Amino acid sequence: MGIIQARGDNELEQSYVYHRDFSATASPIDGEFTFERFSKELVDRNVNLKTVLVGKDAIVVGLGNSAFQDIIYRAGLYPKRKASELTDAEQHALFGALQFVVQQRIRLGGKDQFVDLYGKQGSYVPTMGPNMKDKICTSCGSDIEKLSFGGGQVYLCLRCQK
Repeated sequence: MGIIQARGDNELEQSYVYHRDFSATASPIDGEFTFERFSKELVDRNVNLKTVLVGKDAIVVGLGNSAFQDIIYRAGLYPKRKASELTDAEQHALFGALQFVVQQRIRLGGKDQFVDLYGKQGSYVPTMGPNMKDKICTSCGSDIEKLSFGGGQVYLCLRCQK
């Protein structure tokens, strides 16, 4: 995915893309993205996990709804949980899941539904998301549920994600 825009200096601050990609917000592939930094920003945010990880007010850049669903599933967290209420163990699980998903997506050339600029298809298959509609959780065998939340759909396992 990409975007090309021409903007004047006086328009940059109002640009979501500029704010997201060129602000002091952490990138999960940056060496400065540490658990300590992540944890500090989590405890300062009394909002749900989706708001913390996806969108213009996120504490990290580059995550979309699909990555978010994989991350919280792997971390065993319910999407409406407040970031400020996570235990230390849950923060570590979330940080580890975030790093794993981002690294896997990069290593595998992106999601299996997309092709790069050279026509090569990605091979990362999301663990959770619309591909799990009418399926069961691979970890516990429970039905996967769909939740309308945060301007989109979130698929989750109510038994695994607390």
